[in-house]
Amino acid sequence: MLDHFWWGSVFLINVPIVLVALALGWIFVPESRDPHTAPLDLPGARLSIAAVTILVYAIIEAPTRGWSNPLVAVGLVLAVGLGAAFIAWERRTAHPMLHLAFFANSRFSAGSAAIGIAFFALFGVILAITQYLQFVHDDTPLEAGWRLTPLALGIALGAGNSHRLVRRLGTARVVALGFVLLALAMGGIATWDVATSYWVIGAGLFVMALSLGTIMAPATDAVMGAVPEAKAGVGSAMNDVTRQVFGALGVAEIGSILNSLYTNKMDDAVAGLPVQAAGPAADNVGAAVAIAARVGGANGVALAGAARGAFVDSLSVTALVAAGVAVVGAVMVTRFLPAEHRSAVSPPAKDLVGVGSSACGAYRHRAASADLLRT
Repeated sequence: MLDHFWWGSVFLINVPIVLVALALGWIFVPESRDPHTAPLDLPGARLSIAAVTILVYAIIEAPTRGWSNPLVAVGLVLAVGLGAAFIAWERRTAHPMLHLAFFANSRFSAGSAAIGIAFFALFGVILAITQYLQFVHDDTPLEAGWRLTPLALGIALGAGNSHRLVRRLGTARVVALGFVLLALAMGGIATWDVATSYWVIGAGLFVMALSLGTIMAPATDAVMGAVPEAKAGVGSAMNDVTRQVFGALGVAEIGSILNSLYTNKMDDAVAGLPVQAAGPAADNVGAAVAIAARVGGANGVALAGAARGAFVDSLSVTALVAAGVAVVGAVMVTRFLPAEHRSAVSPPAKDLVGVGSSACGAYRHRAASADLLRT
């Protein structure tokens, strides 16, 4: 589609998939209904959207403007303030969009944190890997897409076999093992260079995806099992929000680190270029490779080589950062995530009684699987 249509056309692929998913969901997904319907929490929604939007914007702008730039600094402070206002509002409103009492259940809170940490580490690195394949290895968009298929296989195998490990080792150990594998995969990515074979790249992608599946299925089950069936929508929504928010922050934060490192390394390489070419070449590797092709000759080859080398060096550092995040995740789940479900009662609302009860077990596992497949 990128070869024949505008770049936004790739999003149209989702339309028929969504239509099929809606039809299958209507037929096969078991019903759950909250007996105590409540109005939409529009103030909470506005506060949360504003806080996340401003935070992501400030992080993305920081490498270009500088962390001390007034716009960035004010944005970060405002995002923190709006986040605090959201929590305060959710604690006092009669109909919160997110029942904060659920976080008293360590399965819910630690499971959500595990999902968020995994996606934070993953999304930023995946963004860099797609650029690595296209601009360092000269793959077309379609070739880069095919080369990412080990991700799908690894996630399927990791998620599909994690329940066997959970029965033997418990949730906490399995999720921690997944984070250790993720850290090792990120460490392997840090060793890639311009000439790395695809067999090495594919193996690294597979291990990374295998670790993600090993983390996601048990962590999703922990979150879904911490809420009663009537509140299954809250658990599912929490899974989705955690993935998307932490994924966006991972793209913003890890992407910002990558961009900052690349720009600093490219300052000398673009010194001899005209101003209109030097700026884009120093901003991203794709522009640098395109400019190098237009320059041609020895200068073009030198510019492309410098850009690819700078990008690979920057990718190595960002992969190590992601590995460090994964290690933090392993420590966190080992310390805070209970190995098994346990009953809990959330005092603010009588309809939350029975949180984590075993009666919801079959539903919980179906919901966890559905959430993971949707991801």
